[in-house]
Amino acid sequence: MTRVYRIAGYDISPGHEKWNDGLAYCHKKSVRPLCMCTPQGVKMYVAKTKSGYCIKRMPKQGEQHAVTCPSYEAPRELSGRGYVDDAAISEDEKTGETALKVDFPLTKNKNAKAPEAPDGAPTDTVESVQKKLTLRALFDYLYDEAELNQYHPSERRKSYRYIRERLIQTLNNKRTKNLALDERVLIPEAFILDKKDEHFQSVRKFLSQLKPKNKTRPVGVLVGEFKAIEQARFGYKLLVKHLPSNPIFFDEKMHGKIEKAFSYELSVFAENEDAKVLVVTTFYVTESGNLQMDLCTMVPVNKDWIPFYSNDEKFLIDKLASDSVQFTKTLRYNIPSKEVIASVVIPKNDELLAVYCVPMGADSEYINSLDNVLEKTKADAMVIDFNSDSVVEAINGLSKTMALKDTSF
Repeated sequence: MTRVYRIAGYDISPGHEKWNDGLAYCHKKSVRPLCMCTPQGVKMYVAKTKSGYCIKRMPKQGEQHAVTCPSYEAPRELSGRGYVDDAAISEDEKTGETALKVDFPLTKNKNAKAPEAPDGAPTDTVESVQKKLTLRALFDYLYDEAELNQYHPSERRKSYRYIRERLIQTLNNKRTKNLALDERVLIPEAFILDKKDEHFQSVRKFLSQLKPKNKTRPVGVLVGEFKAIEQARFGYKLLVKHLPSNPIFFDEKMHGKIEKAFSYELSVFAENEDAKVLVVTTFYVTESGNLQMDLCTMVPVNKDWIPFYSNDEKFLIDKLASDSVQFTKTLRYNIPSKEVIASVVIPKNDELLAVYCVPMGADSEYINSLDNVLEKTKADAMVIDFNSDSVVEAINGLSKTMALKDTSF
């Protein structure tokens, strides 16, 4: 899949020898490059980050892109993004900065008590959807922005290094509560034994920013691949791959809450060799230099690093990927787990097909909610009922019909 952009009348793609020069020109002259996913092109803008220039989708113009374009954004009703876009996510196209509102602290009082519960799947509250990003919603936003919830048949198999690189790029120019997010989010580099000293020093340098100051503790966010939970001398410790020297400690009470809130995610890790679990925690550095957990959430992903919420969804996305079907996995952000959203959206010619899953054991309340959602959905929709004896045939038929060849923009 090759993306094509038009700059000053010339078509150019990332990787071209003049690519960076073209982006610098756009930024300096305030020129809007065009994404050529459509015949007339769709305006983009260029932002300057710590690592250079990057091309970005114009705010609230995602639906103008071709449905096969990675910059395309599904309609509001098909994903959790639309419910928090205005209230929690504010993008300034002039500066290229994005301001995020989160519902968890990034600075704590030293005497503050630990949180009452881990930050798991969205929970039902008086408001149908919270207006600030939970820890899980922040992860969904970063993963969405990095386009890591998209599957393109022509792409090479993703690796941890690739996932980290995309997330690091996405963190650029993101701020929350006047804090630069890339100064608070730790995504450990892939650990290489021959470079263990450099790795240790890199992590140590990052953590030095989070040392306690006066009566406050700066709070960091860790995104990594779950390895294990083990008993520590006092309480427990979370082990994260590529972070061998820095376990995250927590007490027995938090351990019980994690086992209850993330029983499904932990069982996925234990029982599925073709799946991984990403762990996202907020933490602070104690006086002794250790990491203490504050909040935690877990995200199961398949072999292509696509998130899923159930075994039914994993079966669906694995089948679509194996049959070379391009799709985007929708993410809930703050939408409660009981509410119905599309599982995936698939490009269908110049339109979009939204695929909804009826999970095993779904009750009448879920079916009624699904019917209400389908009535309001403008996109073409298909329902996969995992309670049906013909569910495999239905998914096979979907894959056969929607299989795509590589697309160039």
